[in-house]
Amino acid sequence: MEKAKILKMAYKAGAVLRWHPDFYCLLKRGFDHIRGGSFTQWKKIIQSTSPELLREPSESESKGDILFISPRWWLIHQGWETIIAYILRWQGFRPHFLICNNAMDMCDSYDPKQKIGDICAQCRRDIHGFMTNSKIPFSKFSDWIDIESVKNEALKCSNLWDPNTEFNKFTYDNFPIGDLIWISLVRHFRKIRFSSDPHAIATSRKFLESGIIAYRAIQNIINSRNWKYVFGVNGSFFIEAIAGEFARQKGIEFFSYERGIKKDYVLLSKKSPISSWDILNIYKNREPLNAAEEKEIDDYCAVRKIGGQAVVNYWPQVEADKKKIIDELKLDPTKKIFTAFPNITWDSAVINREIFFKDLWDWINTTIAHISQRPDVQLIVRVHPAEIRLRQKTTERVADLIKEYYPQLPANIRVIDSESPISSYTLVEISDKILVYTTTVGLEAAMVGKEVIVSARTHYRGLGFTTDCANKEEYLKALDEQRAIDRPAIIEKARRYAYTLFFDTHIPFKSITEEEGDYHYNIKSLDDLKNGDFPEVGFFSKFPFNAPDGFISYRMTQLSK
Repeated sequence: MEKAKILKMAYKAGAVLRWHPDFYCLLKRGFDHIRGGSFTQWKKIIQSTSPELLREPSESESKGDILFISPRWWLIHQGWETIIAYILRWQGFRPHFLICNNAMDMCDSYDPKQKIGDICAQCRRDIHGFMTNSKIPFSKFSDWIDIESVKNEALKCSNLWDPNTEFNKFTYDNFPIGDLIWISLVRHFRKIRFSSDPHAIATSRKFLESGIIAYRAIQNIINSRNWKYVFGVNGSFFIEAIAGEFARQKGIEFFSYERGIKKDYVLLSKKSPISSWDILNIYKNREPLNAAEEKEIDDYCAVRKIGGQAVVNYWPQVEADKKKIIDELKLDPTKKIFTAFPNITWDSAVINREIFFKDLWDWINTTIAHISQRPDVQLIVRVHPAEIRLRQKTTERVADLIKEYYPQLPANIRVIDSESPISSYTLVEISDKILVYTTTVGLEAAMVGKEVIVSARTHYRGLGFTTDCANKEEYLKALDEQRAIDRPAIIEKARRYAYTLFFDTHIPFKSITEEEGDYHYNIKSLDDLKNGDFPEVGFFSKFPFNAPDGFISYRMTQLSK
């Protein structure tokens, strides 16, 4: 036990100091072994599994080959992917994983406190070890391309990019590399407006080089055999986005998945990335909610208000008292209150969703400038708590942008910073109008009958329960007009859509429980998984490959069996 304590201390020190990656990984593996972490758990699960459940179907008995794009070590994602792969293997499919193995100089795995070389070394060892333990065939980028040769080619091509032109217009081999990398590049800088200084330009070129390397490896592996399907996380990260686009061009169905809004659930989409929230087909076919479903959505929303059932709790402390909030913000209850709820500026739900505003900041700035001329209206800007609650801290805070542009805040404008415990739900309650770009708060406000003015391409736009503006003039007019709204109709449509979003689309994944920074398995072997009561087994055993494009409905799939 004393040895375990020493190793634990060394592991923590290594995590802080980021020693030599080989030593760091050795310490991490040692500590994982002692504490029974997910890495060690998975190895023991495979060792304890009956040989017949590990067997891969022969080529003659196979229903087809499935390619999993799994380039980086993102803990729980490999856990979900390998469980899904085994369930599909038991149905006669042959899964194969593609990993990176230190082929690129830049990717979505980024920590400003670490050198990219250290990140790559750690990632390579972890994912290679995990996949080796998994007993599922896998290959590396270097198995499909000559890394040095392609790197040299990529370097030459990236230097052709003119920083004075739009990054997302860059193409390679007539393939939209720049557009497919754009979301990852914005996530890397963690802001939407990054300067054209030498560092930003060099980093952008590194991303283009990595995109070209990924494209060449994916091109070669997909062309190597007749893949039945391709899977990848999210669909918006550049490696998976490139794989999805190439698969679509080849006529191969691409499925993206991601963690759900609710803890220990996953989402699944055909063709479109998860960040698109393409659930329209499910919503259109959804019957009005019955009494049990009405109660279900009520119970969930009550828990959601205090941060329950979420993967990340944005509100560890909540101030929901209406009077206290009004007093703290020095609001005049006799005047109208509008509340704007911006996303974080680099949210994938924001990028490429512009309609008439240049970006999220253009929307905020225009709104403040307009309302500042309306002394009869008070505007609250509630900054998203994800700015400080996510592990990836933002480098562009909305409150700082507002201070930069408005050193002296107009008298009728209030800004609630991301650290504030003030409840967004209470703000909705006291507001006359709710202003959103793409955030889910707009949906939740419509559920209680508020007028919601939408200014970008959010997934719930155009469904009859929001005010949808097509240009800036319409937006300013919507701010100024007193509109009569059909509250009962808005509430019914919004609640039905919310049920579709929070329940119909969510696939329960009970064999794995996510924890902060890790996860653990709820099985001792794959025999437990196959023979136990795990809903993911039932779902993926009868996987709806022929489902319509967009999100796949878990509940409707179950009802159709």
